Amino acid sequence: MCSEFHGVWFAIHPANQKCDNAGFELVTDLVLADSLVSSGLAHEVHFHGKSIPWFVSDVTAHDFQWTIQQTMAANHKCMSKIGYQWKSHLKDGVWSYHDHPFWTQPHEFCDMAADAPDLYANLQGADLVLFKGDLNYRKLVGDRDWDHTVGFGTALQGFGPAPLCSLRTLKANVQVGLQPGQAEKLTSHEPDWMTCGKYAVIQFYSSKAEQKD
Repeated sequence: MCSEFHGVWFAIHPANQKCDNAGFELVTDLVLADSLVSSGLAHEVHFHGKSIPWFVSDVTAHDFQWTIQQTMAANHKCMSKIGYQWKSHLKDGVWSYHDHPFWTQPHEFCDMAADAPDLYANLQGADLVLFKGDLNYRKLVGDRDWDHTVGFGTALQGFGPAPLCSLRTLKANVQVGLQPGQAEKLTSHEPDWMTCGKYAVIQFYSSKAEQKD
């Protein structure tokens, strides 16, 4: 990314995956967030976790703080150092952690503006919102049987509080934004390509970019 982001809203409530989300995957989230700040690409990072664990490994406020404390207490010099750096980010307000009941309610994200206007308004303050995981992707696109060539922006059904990017390993029968014939080619080689966990996508949407097009 060549742009400078004042605020990045980082949703850290991915679907249940092979690794515990509150373990190694959370550490990688923190590493990414630290990289965004240290490189100057972001001035603030806001983490959004779960108020209760929807899946057993979902990140909660306790998990978030515990992971940073354990990193600080590591007997490896570099790990401990980065743990103290993360703690400093929180103390200085560069990082902040949030949760909201909406994330564990049975709503598609396109319902957020109506059902959780305070959360939607919060996300509108971001320059970029990052969503991780298969469950987030399914809630972004409504878990519908979309044609694979339907645009990502169309499948969001009006959800677009800010420019957003979804990072997802395919583990469910839904995928949009592919080129004509791409899904058919994948199916011919690997019929279970949408659920086998071998494929991943990064998709970006911005209403401003759409207007320019």
